[in-house]
Amino acid sequence: MEELWKDIESYEGYYQISNMKRIKSLERISNNGKLLREKILKNSKHGNYEIVWLSKDGKQKLFYIDRLYYQHFK
Repeated sequence: MEELWKDIESYEGYYQISNMKRIKSLERISNNGKLLREKILKNSKHGNYEIVWLSKDGKQKLFYIDRLYYQHFK
């Protein structure tokens, strides 16, 4: 199966989710001018659910990976 990537809604240019439920941070310049390289993020557990913290404009937000997957691939 080929891994397909889609931009996460409201986080275009920052993060993408794949059809294999992996999240990656895209290469970009941070607010302080530092180059942030593209990388696959590590998931965390919240009870029985896999979560990921995404940040934009200095604000962090928790997302359930299954919910992101269904919003973008179903």
